Amino acid sequence: MSDKQPIDELKNQIYSLNKRVSELEKKLHVDVMESYQPQVEEKIEKVELKHEKKTNFEEAMGFKWFSRVGILALVLGVVFFLKYAFDNDLINHLARIIIGVVGGIGLIVAGELTSKNEKYRQWAKKLVGGGFAITYFSAFAAYNFVEYREAIGITLSQDIILLSMIVIAGIILGLRDDSKVFVGVAFLLGFINAFMGAEIGTLTVIYGLFLAVLLIVVSIYKQWHSFSVGAVVATYFLFAGWMDAGSSFSMAITFLSAYCLAFIIQSLLFKTSSSTILASSVLNLVLFYAIFYALLQDFHYLQWDGLLTWGMAVASFCLYLASKYLNRGSLRFGYLALSLLFLTLAIPLELKDQWITIAWAVEGVVLTWMGM
Repeated sequence: MSDKQPIDELKNQIYSLNKRVSELEKKLHVDVMESYQPQVEEKIEKVELKHEKKTNFEEAMGFKWFSRVGILALVLGVVFFLKYAFDNDLINHLARIIIGVVGGIGLIVAGELTSKNEKYRQWAKKLVGGGFAITYFSAFAAYNFVEYREAIGITLSQDIILLSMIVIAGIILGLRDDSKVFVGVAFLLGFINAFMGAEIGTLTVIYGLFLAVLLIVVSIYKQWHSFSVGAVVATYFLFAGWMDAGSSFSMAITFLSAYCLAFIIQSLLFKTSSSTILASSVLNLVLFYAIFYALLQDFHYLQWDGLLTWGMAVASFCLYLASKYLNRGSLRFGYLALSLLFLTLAIPLELKDQWITIAWAVEGVVLTWMGM
């Protein structure tokens, strides 16, 4: 064996060891990187999410709150400018109304044109809303402020027609954008105008019936249950104001029955039932009965109170059968409960002495048997 042979073997061993160590290092590096990969990806996602939240917050501030504050500032600026001009008699009454209406329409048109750009759509809606408010209150002031009414010579019917056109335009814009808020505000302004008018007469209650029917049509078309309770409250509130102003018994009963029938049809035409529909339906019949009963007292038809209550019991039961046939869920039980309530109230109005106790006892037994 030569001296060179052990040296060559040693070199080969060293080379082999270096190769194995190199492969182990490469493998170890890959394993370590793979083990840290999920953590790295998680940190990247957190950073992206944080950036997205920051972007959403900035968009909310820029396109929502800043735009709302900007529209409000614009409206207030116009109001204070006009107030200054009015206080110093720089503009006569007719010119003031024209400026308000034209300026409001101008904002609506500008908002509609701006909304074609997707980037500014939200801001444009606020612009349209501001223009709508300016237009409405300018037309509202034309009759409901005495000095304007006397200077311009506008009549109540003319003002109601003008305001109705503005309300209908607002409803159309809201329906187009599928905006409950915009449509709801338009109807609210309509009812406010009807109630805040300088005169509450027959034309006012007809206008209220028009608004109620229009609101019912919109709510059924869009299946917006949330409108039902507000419509009932606003309509009967307006009717109560008109009734206090003085009206004949026959005319009051006619309008009251029309309101009640309209809301009954609304409850049955909704495709589904809900707690909101149940509440509005019960409230409709309760308010109808309470106002009808008050009219009987005011016009001294006290002998009809029992007949009215029996009639409400029968009508409520018929509505129970109709809602059961239409499969309206909880609505039918609401009408059934009202039927039993009116039946219970009718007994002491029609019977006397011990017969009241006997009738209530029989009713209790029958209801217990039906429940079992």
